[in-house]
Amino acid sequence: MDIIGMEVKEIRGKLFDSNSLTYEIIWICFQKRILKISVDIDSDELLMELINDERNLNQLVIPNWSEKLKGRKVIAFWKGVNNMGYNDLFVMGLDVCLPNFCISSIASQLDVRFSESWS
Repeated sequence: MDIIGMEVKEIRGKLFDSNSLTYEIIWICFQKRILKISVDIDSDELLMELINDERNLNQLVIPNWSEKLKGRKVIAFWKGVNNMGYNDLFVMGLDVCLPNFCISSIASQLDVRFSESWS
């Protein structure tokens, strides 16, 4: 997955349900590619795919928190593996080589977190 140096243009997501702040799908849009992140409901593993397809983009909402990520460049990223061997954590260093944006899978939902300096 080659996203190093890419600038975040927009983020879209599909809320897990209307009563939560977690997501079913998150699309991180770059200039010419989209990083699509979802969850395998059987294993809670993150499914990540770099795609070119924007057909379903308009069906997803723009989260309020996504504004703080626009225009930032991916300097580094890390994937976390749990004790069962599943990838359930994705962290990016945006504009710096420090983890400052995190997506984790919890109970088949995507949870988004930021470093304290971005709160």
